[in-house]
Amino acid sequence: MASYEYKDFPYYEVEDENFDEYIKWCKQLFPKNTKKYKRREWEGREFKTDFEEYEFYREEIRRIIHGHNDMCGMMYFWFNYCKIDIRGKGKGYPEFRAADHEFFKLVESCFDGGENQGKGVVCVKRRRAGFSWKAACIALWRCIFFKGQSVGMDSKTDEDSIILFDKVRKLFDRLPDFLRVPTDGALTKEKIVFARKDKETKKLSGNESEVFSKPPTDSAYEGLGMDIWISDEAGKKDNLLTMWGFTEDCLDDEKGRVGVPIIFGTAGDVDKGSSGLKEMWDKSETYDLVKFFMPGWAGKNVDEYGNDLIEVEVSKILKGRHLKLENEATNYFDYVQKQPLVIGDALQYRVIGGIGNIRNIKKQKKELELKPIEPTKGYFRWGDTIKGEPVSVFMPGKDPTVEVEWWVYEHPDELLGAKGYCSGSDPVDHDDTKPEASSQAMYIMARGRGSSPLRIVARSFCKPTNASQFHEQAILAQIYYNRHKNLIEENRNGMIKYYELNGFLGLLKEEPIPKRSLNKKFVPRIGAKKNDYFLREMRRVMLSYTTHYCEYIPDPELLDQLLRWGNENTDAAIAFAWALVHDDDLALLQDKKDQEQRASPWKMGYKRNSQGRIVRMRGS
Repeated sequence: MASYEYKDFPYYEVEDENFDEYIKWCKQLFPKNTKKYKRREWEGREFKTDFEEYEFYREEIRRIIHGHNDMCGMMYFWFNYCKIDIRGKGKGYPEFRAADHEFFKLVESCFDGGENQGKGVVCVKRRRAGFSWKAACIALWRCIFFKGQSVGMDSKTDEDSIILFDKVRKLFDRLPDFLRVPTDGALTKEKIVFARKDKETKKLSGNESEVFSKPPTDSAYEGLGMDIWISDEAGKKDNLLTMWGFTEDCLDDEKGRVGVPIIFGTAGDVDKGSSGLKEMWDKSETYDLVKFFMPGWAGKNVDEYGNDLIEVEVSKILKGRHLKLENEATNYFDYVQKQPLVIGDALQYRVIGGIGNIRNIKKQKKELELKPIEPTKGYFRWGDTIKGEPVSVFMPGKDPTVEVEWWVYEHPDELLGAKGYCSGSDPVDHDDTKPEASSQAMYIMARGRGSSPLRIVARSFCKPTNASQFHEQAILAQIYYNRHKNLIEENRNGMIKYYELNGFLGLLKEEPIPKRSLNKKFVPRIGAKKNDYFLREMRRVMLSYTTHYCEYIPDPELLDQLLRWGNENTDAAIAFAWALVHDDDLALLQDKKDQEQRASPWKMGYKRNSQGRIVRMRGS
C-alpha cells in the first residue's frame, strides 16, 4: 500500500544558491495526488428506508477499514469523521493533505501484511503539524474497527500523556452514533475499553479493544502486551531508548514483532532528550522502523488536490531564517529545528546561544565533513643553534614527553614579519584533565594582506597535565611564526608570569584599546579580561568573520564550539575570538596612525635663502 519512501536530500544546508535543486527533491518526497476528494456528507443525512440507512452505514465502515477511491482507510476515517480542534476556528474536520495521506498509508502498511509488516514508524516532523490528533485517529481506527486491539500511548510528561489521551476521548465523543461502539467496559481519564460489561457475569462483550495512556517512565508498559505503542513528543524524552528497552518485548510474541511502534516528535536537544529519536532515525533498520519526515513546508499551503505549494512555503521559511540572522536572533536555531527543510536541520545539536553567522558555520561544518582539510600534526622544540638550526623547530609526529599537539595548516612566511601574524589564547594555570575542566587553546592567524584574508595557520587545543608545557609550546609557536605577539585572556596570571620569568614578556599583546577610549588617556596592561565590552567585541568580529570568511575555517572542532558558545566551555572558540579581536585592534591602530599622519600640520624647518640668511620654512 505505501508509496512513500524517505530519501535523503543531498545537501546539508538549503539556502538561496541551491533553492531550485531542493525544490526538485521536495517534489519527489510525497507522490503527487491527482484526485480531488470531497468530504462525505453524513451529518443531517435523511434516509428513505431503514435498509438504505443500513447500507450507507455498512459502506462507510467498509471504506474506513479498506479505503475508497485510492484513499486508504485510515485517511478516510481522518478526513470524514475526525472532528479536531482547529486553532482560531473551533471544532472542524481536517482538510485533505497529500502529506497526511502518505503518513497514514505508511502506518497502515505496517498492518496489511506487505513488506512493512512487523515494522514500526519513526517520524521527525515540523512543529504544529497536528500529529497528536493523528495519533488519536490511529488509536481509534484500530480499536473501533478491529477486535482485541490494545493501544498504549504516552507523551513527554505525565500531564502531556493525559492531554494526548484526551484527544482520543474528544474524537470518540464527536463520532456519529453508528460508529460509537459501547464503552461501558471501562471509561476513565486514562483508559477506554470498547466493550460492554454484563451486569451479572461481569464479562465483557464486543470488540474488547482498549486504548490507554501511561506516564513516560522507563518501565511504564513492562509486562503488558500491545498491538500499538504510540510515543508522542519522542524528541523531548531523555529516556526514550530506556523505554524502548522495556516496551519492545510488549510488541513481540514467540515468532517476533506483532505490534507496531509509532514514534514521532519534533527534535529538541539532540545531545540530551533528542538523542534517542536521532538514534532511532539514524539506525532505523536496526530498530525495524520505516522513516517518515514531515518538513517545515509540508501540510500548510496546498492546492485543490492537497498537494503542497512548496515554492511558496520554502521561500517563507528561508525569509524567516534570513531575518533572524540579520537581527542576530538567539532563537535562530530553534526556528530552523522547528521548521526543518532537511532532516539535518531537525536532528542537530541544539544551539541556544551560539556566536557568529550560524548558517555559514553549519554550512562550513558540512563542507569539512565531505572534504576534510588535513593539517600537519606535531609539536615545537628548541633548535640546536650549534648545528645551525633556528630557535624554534616544528616537528611532525609525536614525542611521548610532549603532551601538547599543534595542528599546522600553513608554515610561516618570513617576508610577512612579526606584524603579519597575530594570535589569541585562552589559558589555564592548573594541571587538570577532568572532562569538565577548562582546556588550553591558542589560534595563530596570518593577517589579511592584499587578496589574502585573515586565516588560521596553526592551532593547539588540549588539556596537558603540565600547564607550563603549554606555555612553553605557545612561546615556541610564536617564535616560529616570526615572533609575533599573542593576546591572552587575563583570567589567570600563570601564563603571563611564565612569559615574564623566562624573558618573553615582549611576545604578549597589550590589552586592545577600547574604542570609547581612543581619544582619552589609556594605560594598557598585558592581556585582556573578558568583560561585557570585550564580549560584545567578540560577537561583532566573529559575526563579521563568519559572514565573509567562514570558508577559511579548517577546524571542525572550532565550528562545533562556535555553535555551542554560551552553553558550555568553549575554550577553542574563545581563543579564536581573542585572535580576531587582536587583529581588529592592530587594524584599528594602523588606521589611527594613518589618520594622524594625514591630519598632522606641516613641520617647521630652517634653511638659508639666496641671500645667505637663515629663514624658517615649512617642511614635510
